Order: sequence, then structure tokens, then C-alpha cells
Amino acid sequence: MLRLSLLLIMVTSLLADEDCNRVCFSVYLPVCGSDGNTYSNECLMSIASCIKRQTITKVSEGECNDPEANCKKVCPKMFQPVCGSDGNTYSSKCELSVMSCKKNWTITKLYDGECRLQELNCNMACPQIIDPMCGSDGQTYNSKCELLIAACLKQQAIIKVYDGGCNNEGKCNIPCNRINAPVCGSDGNIYSNECLLRTASCKQKKAITFIRNTNDKSCSCLFECTKEYNPVCGSNRITYSSECVMRRYSCLTKKAIIAIRKGICKLPRKTNEDIFLSSETEIF
Repeated sequence: MLRLSLLLIMVTSLLADEDCNRVCFSVYLPVCGSDGNTYSNECLMSIASCIKRQTITKVSEGECNDPEANCKKVCPKMFQPVCGSDGNTYSSKCELSVMSCKKNWTITKLYDGECRLQELNCNMACPQIIDPMCGSDGQTYNSKCELLIAACLKQQAIIKVYDGGCNNEGKCNIPCNRINAPVCGSDGNIYSNECLLRTASCKQKKAITFIRNTNDKSCSCLFECTKEYNPVCGSNRITYSSECVMRRYSCLTKKAIIAIRKGICKLPRKTNEDIFLSSETEIF
């Protein structure tokens, strides 16, 4: 079976772009890819990444173990913060890898240290970085910056559903691992893991955002938020005292909302009202 898999990869690579036409040595130095698959060596993993037109990085040396076991890896208790490509700060590179596994999404380290605050302006010019992605609105964006600006201008939530342009309906069949880590979506439904939530968002061509992890059989919106003041500006241009409060409001209203910047909203809304919601706000 292993030899057949290697042969298929070699044959397919010859049919792909010239960049994918590389010859790999027949050496067995297995690596576990971020897509959950085991490759005989890093060279073959690179070819698979090229053919599939998706980013596949080495998670670990050796064959992939059970996905659930990989995602439950215990990291050393240290604080060496890194900023992830998803915009979140992780206490260590190990914690970033575990979260990447749990979400079944490639998260890479952008730089050491906590993620710096981003001052987002709806009319700002994005860096000339080409990293195409398909948004939940069915539009292709050249970068995460362009996607966030579109969300800002449209005052609606837009999330990345997969890497690459929105030109292939089959790409909504995102390969998700088998880990059972139930999450509540902004549509009120429970998904077995966050990857399946993104798949549903892709197929329905609408944003479905993560609300919270859950072990319940229902997505209750009555979860507690602390009184911490760590404001975020939502895609609806409403300021929330914390991201938790934003997710609770999203849950109660069944409207997908993403944070377009950290800090208070300094952007005009479609109405003249100035809205601020905190953990003590009575929504209904």
C-alpha cells in the first residue's frame, strides 16, 4: 500500500505544474504533515503540497499518530509567547502547534512575542502580499488584510474557508480529522470540531463563526463573560468590552460577527448611534 501511494504521488506530480515536477530520493524518513497524513519524506510532502495547492508543513518527525492523541499533547508550562498567523497570541510554539492540530488548520508562527495591535482603517492600503484565500462570501482575497477590509466596508462577518481562489466547489470538502471537540457556531448549530464548522460555512457561502467549545447537547448563549476590559471592534462596527461579550452577542442574535480590530471602533457606522456593549449589558 505504501509503495502504491508513493507511485501515485510520483505519477501525479508529473501531470501537475512544472514546479511540482521534482524527483525525490527513495528514502524512508517519515514525517507527519499538518493535513494529518504521513509522508515517506519531506520531499514527497512538498510535492503533495504543490499538487493540492495547499500549505502542508511538517508537524513532527515520524508517522502521524492518532489525531486525537496529537491534539492532546501536553506542552511545558512556559511563557515564550509567539504570534500565530491566525492573529492570536500563544504562550509557546508548542501551544500553537496543538491549536493548529485541534482546529485542523495550518497556523504558523509569524514572529516571537505577543501579537501587536492592528490599527485597521476601512480605506487603508494593504501590504503587497499575495496569499490568496477564499472568503465565506464566495469572493477571493489576495490576503487576510484585504478580507478584513472587505468585512469592515460591508459591515459583515467574512471568514477564510480555505486557501486559494474561490474557483473550485470541490474545495469545500476540507479534509477534517476525526477528533471530537464540539463547538457552537453562530448559526446555533453544534459541530464535531471547528474544521467541520468551516466546511459548513464554505458550502453555505456564508460566515459561520466560532462561539464557544461545548459538551452540552445545545448551544446555550447564557455563558459567563468576565468583567475584563479588553475591547474589540466587531465587523458590525459595535465596540464590545471583550471578545467573549462579542461572541455572546453573536450567539444571542444568531448573526456572525468577527473582530476587525483590537480596541474601540473608530469608524463611522451606517447609523449615527454610538454603541458599546459590556458583560453587564442587557441585550433582551
